[in-house]
Amino acid sequence: MGLDRKRAPLLAAGLLVLVLALSLPFTVHPWYDPTNDGSMYIATARALLAGQGYSYLGSPFLIRPPGFSCLIAPVLAARGTDFYALNLLVSACGALGVLLFHFFLRARLGLVLATLVPLVLWFDAGYQTLCNQVMSDVPGWAALVACLLLARFLERRPSVLRALALGATVGLATYLRSGNLLLAPAFLCAAFARELRCKTERIGWRATGLQGAALVLGTTLVFAPWMARNRVVAPPPPADQTLLYSYSSGMWHQDMGDPRSPRVPLSAVVGRFPERSNQILQTLGMRLREVPLEPWTRGLAVALVLFLLVALVRRRAAEEFFALGTLLVVAFYFGYAGRLLLPVFAFAVAAGVELVRELGARLASPRVGVALGALVCGAWIGLDWHPREGWQQIHDLHDAYAESARSVNAHVPPEAVLGAWRGWHHAVFLERPVYGFEMAVRREGVEPGCAQVIQRYGIDFVMLTPLGLPELVRRQAQEFSTYLTSRYGGKDRGLVRVR
Repeated sequence: MGLDRKRAPLLAAGLLVLVLALSLPFTVHPWYDPTNDGSMYIATARALLAGQGYSYLGSPFLIRPPGFSCLIAPVLAARGTDFYALNLLVSACGALGVLLFHFFLRARLGLVLATLVPLVLWFDAGYQTLCNQVMSDVPGWAALVACLLLARFLERRPSVLRALALGATVGLATYLRSGNLLLAPAFLCAAFARELRCKTERIGWRATGLQGAALVLGTTLVFAPWMARNRVVAPPPPADQTLLYSYSSGMWHQDMGDPRSPRVPLSAVVGRFPERSNQILQTLGMRLREVPLEPWTRGLAVALVLFLLVALVRRRAAEEFFALGTLLVVAFYFGYAGRLLLPVFAFAVAAGVELVRELGARLASPRVGVALGALVCGAWIGLDWHPREGWQQIHDLHDAYAESARSVNAHVPPEAVLGAWRGWHHAVFLERPVYGFEMAVRREGVEPGCAQVIQRYGIDFVMLTPLGLPELVRRQAQEFSTYLTSRYGGKDRGLVRVR
């Protein structure tokens, strides 16, 4: 029996690794699922490899830290723009995050449920979509769980030096994913909550305060150079090649690309809550998937949030503080993306399964509780498993971009400078800079905006295509195309020569 208990953790981890390794080749596709951030990550990684520093179209890039661009740069150096290799890297980070989640949940859920809950996440169609995007969300999730595991290890023998090391680790994780910065206040809240609640685990207010200060100092020392760099190299506003100038301008200014524009009134920031809360409930209720709503969507979402609140009241652990802090930030954020709720969803599922287990244990026995939790996980995987969801649409869009790139490269000299309404996705496939007109036209109007971009960047050809554009901007893009064709002549193969 003792030998079995010693072997059980190893066997559980081995089983999980086996499932991940066997399924990984079947969950990765070789196409590019275009996202605005993903295209900029690729562009900035290419700039790093070209010796141009962390820049986008020749201008220092301020919006996102360089961690993910540095992560994908070796793949681009070794394989070029190999989308299968890039997706495989992100998916491998997703598998690592699931494995680390297993180790993190062991003490809380036991071996059986700590193996099944991560599998619920792994086989979730929304998680698999994120695993096949060149984005920092999934690697950032793995880094987040690694920080939580490190914190648990360091808490066994708490000290100021260990808190400093944890803070430095949080700083490094924030270079990969900006949202991980919320870990620092989450750890502080958990530490002070422990002092208020626990009698056996208390280390004293003075020690807690010193360790909290050391954690903040460690995070600051690691992440402050990024903030200082941005102040030193910041280009003059406004930004005309990115939607934002910085996170701050996006959050607090009426023109997200111009920090000199009037500030958004606090009432407008608070007024974002109704729309954001509805979007949050849709994302959680649809388990990170972007598909038509189901009858139980809102009820499930409310239940998941309640699971987190119950876990926070009962445990007051850093992961619940982090998840609810993320919900609070997203509820008033200037833009919405369901991928931001990946950690919230994962911790909410764990909290829900934990609650089911404890209810079963109270009503019957601990074994019944574990069995009920396992039944919930198995049913969740079975009902929510949608392998390769959305792959055909991704494949079709990838082929359309690739065909467009082949046509443009065949008819435009390599030295010519290209532009488009939105250039970042085209630049990924063309493997050359493509400057955007969208922000300048919105800010200045069609004619002066076009003239400004053409003059500033020396544009020779403009691509006129609605490919990949959301419906909300297609009308503006059509007005832009109409003006250019009337001003510079007709288009051939979707191209207008403007110089």
